[in-house]
Amino acid sequence: MPNSTLRELGFSCDQNIYDGNIVGRLSNNSYSVLVNNNNVLDQCKTIIDQPLSIKPKLVQCKYYDQQIDKNYPDICKKAFDTYNLYNPLIIHNDNINQNTKNTITNDTDLVRIANNNIDTIKKYYPNSSITSPTSISSLFTQVLSESPLKTGCCLRQNSNTDATFNIRFPLSESVAIKNDIKKNNDFDTKQITIPANTCPTNLYQGSDYCNLFNDVNCNNINNVFLNSNNVEPVTHLFNYNIYQEYTPECVCYAPPTITTPSYLSNLKIPKTCYQKNCNINNLNTYLDPLTQQNKTCSKSDCNTIFTNTPDNFNTIINNNITTSCGFIPNKTVSEQNSINTTSSTSSTSSTSSTSSTSSTSNNMIFIIIIVIVILLSLSSSIYFIVK
Repeated sequence: MPNSTLRELGFSCDQNIYDGNIVGRLSNNSYSVLVNNNNVLDQCKTIIDQPLSIKPKLVQCKYYDQQIDKNYPDICKKAFDTYNLYNPLIIHNDNINQNTKNTITNDTDLVRIANNNIDTIKKYYPNSSITSPTSISSLFTQVLSESPLKTGCCLRQNSNTDATFNIRFPLSESVAIKNDIKKNNDFDTKQITIPANTCPTNLYQGSDYCNLFNDVNCNNINNVFLNSNNVEPVTHLFNYNIYQEYTPECVCYAPPTITTPSYLSNLKIPKTCYQKNCNINNLNTYLDPLTQQNKTCSKSDCNTIFTNTPDNFNTIINNNITTSCGFIPNKTVSEQNSINTTSSTSSTSSTSSTSSTSSTSNNMIFIIIIVIVILLSLSSSIYFIVK
């Protein structure tokens, strides 16, 4: 837009950022400023309605502690705080009572999660409506209140022990430059401990409320993760090991990827059979209800996997299943039975064929001997006639 004013280009003078003195623009959940000769354009109220006579550079605030202009060192921090530009999973000041933003907006997902936990919802939120995706979303906002406290307490094996777990806190620019994984995650992590005898008594591994909370919380985390730089935007594939580092508490709720295809979860067997680190020995993860009921992988479960797994399932899946099942065939069970049957038939056929061939060979030798005898006899007769 030639000769457009800064306001027409979407810029504004936010009073929360250096008293409205900075020319800034909020777009797609990011804040940017205009920079000319290493100086941020200021005097916003004076120039906001004037056409630009220069060609400044647009600079985005990627990190809360990023410094763009030494005269205004906290522009990005003020923008992050004003517009809440942090990763929605971030916990500030180790506040275990902080609420987490609900990012689940897909109607199908909202209804599915609510239906999975309908009895628990009625028990703990009797006055809440779950008649529409909008009302369910509102309910999930309540469920995600005090998320750090619930996350830690739900990892405990009983109601009296302490709880040590990871929380996510804002990523600094200096750490992001040195660590690509944390840069893609868009947060840093550290451990905190909730002292013994401080968790609510209904929060522990396998409780009905913790099942509800983790179904909502892990789906919420998955929603953020699948929109992060860790996921290939077209195929939606991701590295499962990175996912485990992103959210160790939710490995039993991991979304499908190439190493854990969706057909496996559709089999309705415990994830401990095929999901790496989803087992009772991993104290940093919350077990999904099916795995709680079946903490080991039975022979029947293993056979179900093998009979329903395509030929082209990859070696990573093989290795994960082998860990739980103790073995992995080259073919599925049904195919192996077919091979055995074919092998048996082939063996019988081969024996029959060999026997037949041997019999035919013996007959030929007998015929040749008879012919030789006849020829010798004729030769002798001719000799005596000539004599």
